[in-house]
Amino acid sequence: MAEHESNRISFTSEQARFLTSLVNRGRYRSVSEAVRAAVRLFQQRQAMLGAEIDRARSDIEAGSDQLDRGRGVDGGTFFAEWDAELEDLEKLENTFGAAPGASFPGRGEWEARTRRLRTRW
Repeated sequence: MAEHESNRISFTSEQARFLTSLVNRGRYRSVSEAVRAAVRLFQQRQAMLGAEIDRARSDIEAGSDQLDRGRGVDGGTFFAEWDAELEDLEKLENTFGAAPGASFPGRGEWEARTRRLRTRW
């Protein structure tokens, strides 16, 4: 079992009621267990954000290297290609199921590409 360290933390009334309700509904055995679960999720989120930042830095460096080699495109061309790719992805989703969350072959790749394109700027 993991070693635990005791710390005193404060919650707003709303947060305290929420944590207590989780325990009362049997979701967690104690408020401490609920808070540890929340901290684990926070740690995972921070790791994902760190990976996204690293990816963005790598993309920026690669783009900068391409510009240095004269391999850049003007903004209009970039956004036209970006919009076309998003349009293609949306058509692909509609082909396999218009319902949000519908499953289709390659959905994971589609979601990753869509997320990358939509968060690029």
